[in-house]
Amino acid sequence: MEIKHQPEEGKGRFVVYVNDTEAGYIKYEIMPNGNLKANGTLVYDEFRDQHLGTPLFNILINFAKEKSVKIYPTCPYVVVMFQKLPELSNLLDDDYLKAK
Repeated sequence: MEIKHQPEEGKGRFVVYVNDTEAGYIKYEIMPNGNLKANGTLVYDEFRDQHLGTPLFNILINFAKEKSVKIYPTCPYVVVMFQKLPELSNLLDDDYLKAK
């Protein structure tokens, strides 16, 4: 398994590869306040039994920490992961917390 960052202007994604084949991704947009809107996670059907969502979530968390930004999750998977890991709530965007 390998994860590569594919940044673009104002957005990006982390793509997971299994044996050099794209297996899924987690994508984000950069919000006007500089934080990340996590807006989609997908693991392709043929790779679903390999639990690739967790390493994608973890790399997004590490990226946010490295950039000293917070995350506004709109992706259901990312929302659930934050619910399962309340110790990461300090990484949630303030506007997200107000809207909850």
